[in-house]
Amino acid sequence: MLMLNWPLVLVTTIALYGLILLSLPFNTLAATLFLFTLISFWSRLPGCGIPHPAFILYNFDVVDVFCIVISINLGGMQGAAFALFANMWSRVCGVWPDWVGVTKDSIFQAILCLIMPIVYKMTGSLMLTTWVFTIGRSFFFLTIGLLVPHRSLVNQIFTEIQFQSSLLLVNSFYVKIFGDFLDNLLDKGVSFSWPLFIFATIVVFIVYRMVFGLPSGVTAYLKKFLKKFKKDNLILKEAPSDIDEIKFIKSAVKEL
Repeated sequence: MLMLNWPLVLVTTIALYGLILLSLPFNTLAATLFLFTLISFWSRLPGCGIPHPAFILYNFDVVDVFCIVISINLGGMQGAAFALFANMWSRVCGVWPDWVGVTKDSIFQAILCLIMPIVYKMTGSLMLTTWVFTIGRSFFFLTIGLLVPHRSLVNQIFTEIQFQSSLLLVNSFYVKIFGDFLDNLLDKGVSFSWPLFIFATIVVFIVYRMVFGLPSGVTAYLKKFLKKFKKDNLILKEAPSDIDEIKFIKSAVKEL
């Protein structure tokens, strides 16, 4: 099981759902941003709840792509704020990685978000902008590693090549599949994606079910429903063919 502060995870999740539903009737853009935050938060949790070598899960989150999309559509400051919250708060709810690395990465991403609108205007490509963002993270880490070395240069370079190469592939895949869809959601802030909201809800429910199981009340209700469903079918199968339809329905109701 993921080593997470589950009470805090659940409180955060409920708060984000509440913000989505409360803002949706009045501000579609805000509701969409809260939905992005919910998805990014949950996508980052596996990387914060499982230690190395499963730390590679930290690369499979969608925080980078959402940061970039928000930055080029709404502004670098908004993207930077999103990056700081998504990175730092998910770590508050988890155990890994170490705070020094998370803090550095959060700051680097925030700085990159500030310049992403300029990069996008120069390239006109969401994919190229994503590459610049991802390579920029690697450049920052290598620079800090040289200024404040904590392992050999060869080890540092080799580790960064492995880590950032996988990150570049993952981010490129997300942009290729979902980039235009996410970009269009924030275009003029006029659309809210119910399919994306439902998908996120299903994922959250599945994870919650795997970790905690269903609440006793829900489980009891489902068992009662299934029992009645089986009983209904049994009554219908055993119904005499020559019985009056209305009389049969009344007798079935009495049986229930």
